[in-house]
Amino acid sequence: MNLQAELSSLDTSSDSVISSEATSEAEGDNALTESDVDAQQEMDDKDIFSSDIGSSTSEAVQEDKFWSFGGDVRLGYSKSYRPDSENDEMILRGRLYGVWNPTENLRLASRTTTRCSIESCLPDSLNADLDDDDARNANISVDEVYLHWFNTERFNLVFGRMQTKFVTRGGVFAKSLDRNNSNNVSVNWTDGIHATINPQFGYGWEAHWITEYNDKEGSSSVRRAPLNFSSDQSRLSHFIALENINPVGYIVQRGIDISYLPDSLTDGSQVNSDRRDYWGAVGRIASRFPIEDSLTIQISSEAGYAPTTPSNATIDIDRNGNSSGMAWNVSASAIDIVPNHSFGILYGETGGGWLLSPQYSNNEKQIEARWSWRVDKDFILDARIRHREDLAALNEPSNNDNMLDYFIRATWRFNKRRQIQQSWF
Repeated sequence: MNLQAELSSLDTSSDSVISSEATSEAEGDNALTESDVDAQQEMDDKDIFSSDIGSSTSEAVQEDKFWSFGGDVRLGYSKSYRPDSENDEMILRGRLYGVWNPTENLRLASRTTTRCSIESCLPDSLNADLDDDDARNANISVDEVYLHWFNTERFNLVFGRMQTKFVTRGGVFAKSLDRNNSNNVSVNWTDGIHATINPQFGYGWEAHWITEYNDKEGSSSVRRAPLNFSSDQSRLSHFIALENINPVGYIVQRGIDISYLPDSLTDGSQVNSDRRDYWGAVGRIASRFPIEDSLTIQISSEAGYAPTTPSNATIDIDRNGNSSGMAWNVSASAIDIVPNHSFGILYGETGGGWLLSPQYSNNEKQIEARWSWRVDKDFILDARIRHREDLAALNEPSNNDNMLDYFIRATWRFNKRRQIQQSWF
């Protein structure tokens, strides 16, 4: 339900296949990507070409009084091939939101979501549990409930349960090395506070601060082992970001952000006596090159570095010393090869010590090709084929070693909005 959170719907950046096995891993390497829906029609007028863009709850919104409800439905089929097995699954995710703007600078919003495999969508199997940071098959969750105070010229503040995203505007890709709630068909969220200083005060640069609450059982955002939040000192983590999407020549996005997770990096043991602070920095850039008629080439890249990482032995890599904290990816998309059809390719590598991405498993390299057909403003079809393998050899082969997967996915959205004629405030 993220009003004004996403830009045009060409991307649905998935990170991975929709197998329940993968979803249990990390909510991002497998589920179909997010294309939050209510604001996309407005944002389509901005020529950035990707759908899973921005931080949903903190971007500037219209200064009027209204109520709104709507949602989206996503159906996807995926199949994966490994050296010793193959798996396929069909997943359905549905979301329904409600928004109320009682005044010109205040918003209350909530969203309910459910996800299930086709064979387990019976009503009596639904429940409200959050399991391993992700709503599993046949679960119902409230993934947004927040209060948003905003001054569109200066400052926005969101408090509660929200969706937050900081991704590359990569044409048919909207990938992130550190923050992208509910990408694909996964379901997760950010509990906390998100403050934004709007770009009128810095030549188009927008500043963000997020303080997130992490439950002792685990964060509601994707955080990979051996990150652990059982310590009281790890209960709050912090994120700061600067981003500019005002075009300068061919450059359409510049951004940098830092994640800081105190006392959360462990040695992987059950005792977790050796705990350290973990932090990582990410930079991203995107450029756009008009070619002819409507055809446009969009190129983007993202790079991250974590200076303090687990040992290779902790994450079962067959090397001495500490694991690599480097991560990077680069993508190229051809937008509107023919009207409403776009295609892109992506290559990325993620070191064993990079533990923040919802869309890239640590210690993997991948190459991906994606096609997107925007049938109309509310209906999108897309498909992806991807190959993944371990970046560094493990003591024991992983499930991701030399894996090929693909998906085909359909997303439909709807929205009803009405102005409030009189206000009680």
